[in-house]
Amino acid sequence: MTVNTFNPLTGNIETDSHGSALPPSGHSGTGQRGTGQRGTDQRGTGITLTRAAADHIRRQMANQADTSGFRIGVRKSGCSGYMYVVDLVREPRPDDIRFEVDQGLAIFVDTQSLPVLDGTEVDFVSEGLNRVFRFNNPNTDASCGCGESFSIKSGAIWGRDGHMEREVVLTRQECPARLVPSGTEISIPADTFVTITQALGGCFTVVFNGNLARVEGKYSEALGKRLTEFSVAEVKDGEVSEAHVYEALRDVYDPEIPVNIVELGLIYAVEISRRDGRNRVFIRMTLTAPGCGMGPVIADDVRFKVSRVPNVDEVDVELVFDPPWSNDRLSEEAKLQLGML
Repeated sequence: MTVNTFNPLTGNIETDSHGSALPPSGHSGTGQRGTGQRGTDQRGTGITLTRAAADHIRRQMANQADTSGFRIGVRKSGCSGYMYVVDLVREPRPDDIRFEVDQGLAIFVDTQSLPVLDGTEVDFVSEGLNRVFRFNNPNTDASCGCGESFSIKSGAIWGRDGHMEREVVLTRQECPARLVPSGTEISIPADTFVTITQALGGCFTVVFNGNLARVEGKYSEALGKRLTEFSVAEVKDGEVSEAHVYEALRDVYDPEIPVNIVELGLIYAVEISRRDGRNRVFIRMTLTAPGCGMGPVIADDVRFKVSRVPNVDEVDVELVFDPPWSNDRLSEEAKLQLGML
């Protein structure tokens, strides 16, 4: 049996072909995506249970043989658009994520529902003659009068002001993307929950199936978003403004870090020349990690943004790793935004 488990110590989604459990971690199941996230926790705190909810689930499991845990999910239905579904689990599904809560009690959440349920506290309460589960979910907005269904709340995401929370959206159509940091091309299906963690430089970073992925701005409609085009003021004399080139470079971002590549210190040189009546811009740059699969993607973004600068005819980008990048190249602004000052 294969089980995907959130490891609260490493912050990774780990696959265990034997189905072994993590050490107990108290009431809460915590974790993040499986590809080494840096800096601020962008995924919330997983799933938590109150004592009443944990005790009720244990009683239900004791009455049902061969159960290995409890499932919480979300599906489209109801007055407000979505509703919770709960069930006992005998055999985990391939796309399940396992949370260990309350001294070994296993909660299973499918990867489709996880962005909506992340950070939820599950309670078990009395309402008149009935006893029901109550979901205290920070990701939801309005609920219908019957309390059975809910709508998804739009939150803040990484923007130019440096503020970060997240926004859960449902894809409107199939959406091409690239996994971060490998750069592997993937396709996010329509009607899939994803969490937007960063929207900078005309691109989006999303959490999909527990991993970060980058969505190009031209696919913004699939996320229900509007593309913000990069532009600079026109130059009348036919020359290329170095200030405009740097303005373009400041609109390129690492998909994992909400800091542009200039403030990250990734730009080693910018050279502007004119030959045979054509304006050429040469850029020498590096990456924070030599093996980053997103390097060619970032370099392509640099070419595209700089080519939009008035009077630029050619853009050449050279990726180098000597000298290697280090934190010493971060600007004061970047260090402040990343909490390093």
